[in-house]
Amino acid sequence: MALRDGRAPGPRAHQVVPAALALFGVADTRKRELYCAGGCAHAWHNLPSGRGAAS
Repeated sequence: MALRDGRAPGPRAHQVVPAALALFGVADTRKRELYCAGGCAHAWHNLPSGRGAAS
């Protein structure tokens, strides 16, 4: 993989996406605890988990 200017990405570039996902996961959990306690109408908080669901 190369950057737009042809240089190779840094040695830790592959760590950025997992770190960002972890950060967003923590932020979403905190938001749910503070603002969505007792139920909420946000569609993205009420999605089926997909685990064990029939196709």
